[in-house]
Formats: sequence, C-alpha cells, structure tokens
Amino acid sequence: MLQIAQLTKTLLKNKALTFLASLSLCATPSLFLSPSAQAEIKFPVQEMTTKMKGRTSVPILLPSNFPSDRGSVFFEEKVNPQGYLINFTATPNCRATACRQGGMSAESSGMLTPPPPKSDSRSQYQTILLANGIEGQYYNGCRLYCTALVEWRYQGVLYRVTLKNGSLEDLQAIANSAIEGGSRSF
Repeated sequence: MLQIAQLTKTLLKNKALTFLASLSLCATPSLFLSPSAQAEIKFPVQEMTTKMKGRTSVPILLPSNFPSDRGSVFFEEKVNPQGYLINFTATPNCRATACRQGGMSAESSGMLTPPPPKSDSRSQYQTILLANGIEGQYYNGCRLYCTALVEWRYQGVLYRVTLKNGSLEDLQAIANSAIEGGSRSF
C-alpha cells in the first residue's frame, strides 16, 4: 500500500511539473528577447489588404516590414466597418494571452490612451515624433505582461501598434513603416 501512495505522489508531482513546463514554454517567445537576434520579417501587406478591402471605411495603414526577434510570427485579422485589428501571434489560430505577441489596429472613434497616474511607477508615457511629422505617443504599462504601444491619429482615425515586452524602437519602426507606406486601400 505504501508503494501505491508513493507512486501516486510521484505521478501527481510529475503532472504538476509537466504543467509548469508547458506554461513556461508558452511564455518563452516573449521572455527571452535579444536585440542581437533582431530580424526583419516581411509583413504580408498584399494578403492583409486583400482580406480587408471593402470591409472597412478607414484608411488601411500597414507596415512593409516587421522587426522581430521572436521567431515565427503569424498575422490574424479582424475587420469591421469602423476599423480593423491584426493580431501578431506566436502560433496560428492563437486564442490565448501567452501566444499573443501584439497587434495593430485602427478605430474610427478610438480614444488615445490617457497618461498613467503618477503613482504608477512601472509605466512609461511620452510624446514621440513619427514619420511625416506625425505626433504620436508611447506608453508601456505592466500588469500580467508589460505591453508597450505607440498610437497616433491620421485622417481622424486612431492607429495603434502594441507589442508584448516591446521596445520603443521596434514600435516606432512598425508605426513609421505603416505611415510611410500610406493608405493600402487599393
């Protein structure tokens, strides 16, 4: 009887370890970021434009390139007449926070992110200058994950790029590429 109890205890312990290991693997793409491993991924502009064309009334701004040190990146779009959202994910058909790496959105009635309260010492907030002299803002807020964003207005539409554990430089590069590419509503 003692052997069965020990075996059961070992199995339960191993299940817990397996579960913890699987959680850590899910978080790995966003935890180990190395500037030296930075690569430019070609953003699927034509594919995204084709999927979104005629389904939204806002100008479609998409970057030509996507700086990433996160390995494979998958792009999944959601579109409505007032805007769009393109999720950047570590796995296809991602439906969880752990595999979501960021996103790019446009909202015709979107509101800029307000500055964090002064008591929030973990957040960063600053006004930045983007391509074509467009003023934007950078915000990095930490909750479960640190999610950084750059947002700006163009033709009355709020555009936003977010990256989990993202740097100002990467977010600015994506935003500038989208602005310089102009409206892709062709």
